[in-house]
Amino acid sequence: MTGRGIAFAVTAALAALPAAAAAAALWWCWPSLGDPLSHLPVADAPLAVALESEERDGGRVWRRLAVDGGRLGRARLLVSLPDPPPAGPVPVQFVLGGLRTGENSIRHVARPGGNALVGFGYPIERRPGNILAIAAKAPRLRAQVFATPGLAAAALAWTRGQGWADPARVTPVGVSLGAIFLPAVLRLDRAGGGAVGPAVMAYGGAGLDLLAAHWLGAPRPLGWLAALGLAPAAPEAHLPLLAGPFLVVGGEGWDALVPREAALRLAALTPPPKTVLSLPGGHVGGETEVTRRLAEAAGAWLAERAALLP
Repeated sequence: MTGRGIAFAVTAALAALPAAAAAAALWWCWPSLGDPLSHLPVADAPLAVALESEERDGGRVWRRLAVDGGRLGRARLLVSLPDPPPAGPVPVQFVLGGLRTGENSIRHVARPGGNALVGFGYPIERRPGNILAIAAKAPRLRAQVFATPGLAAAALAWTRGQGWADPARVTPVGVSLGAIFLPAVLRLDRAGGGAVGPAVMAYGGAGLDLLAAHWLGAPRPLGWLAALGLAPAAPEAHLPLLAGPFLVVGGEGWDALVPREAALRLAALTPPPKTVLSLPGGHVGGETEVTRRLAEAAGAWLAERAALLP
């Protein structure tokens, strides 16, 4: 290529940059317009669920299931049942935990009693990398985020249809990241005919701009930009349109993952009837005293509402 040709190519590329930037901005901001549910895909066929493994440990039967949600992607469920398995339907806690714990979050419930537990594993890349890597993967990661509420709602509906589950006492529980996703899951579930009943949100927050800036270690304007592109999945888009009863749990101490302003906003936006509790300690996770307190508080609250066997 001659020098004149190179100069022409460079000039053409530079001239195209504003149009490309405008197209990218429109693509990113488009989901913030219209009904949030219109941007969240739902299952277009029944979930394909296959048993991967089964083990018995600690008086429980543990079943690891592979879930194929078609266009929504793939996930895993971990089902914990009393051993021997119940002869009839029992109450169930359907748990969305943290991104890295996923379905294994239910292993930290020390005394599940005669109840069943179902842990949901996210269809989201668990370690997306630093902010530059996240930017490069933005289209795929956003598609995974938007698919998560629909896939979780489909798994929740699947759970209600199992012979060991009492469909009137299947309680959605969101912990950490799960508490952020749960309002969108409940909107989709109820739009699809799911029953209104008790739900638990623990150690989550509202205000994706606050959360994104905190997680990325970035200035607030960048958090606001990130929130704009993920708006349909934000808890603040769905909470005002839901009905309780809700249990909202947070920590009294410093939380490394959820800014206090975001935690307070989640509690404030949650519609009544609601119970708001603050427990000692920081963020929940693993085999810790904070996890034990959360399990006991949530269990007592659900038992009071006949949603759990004591």
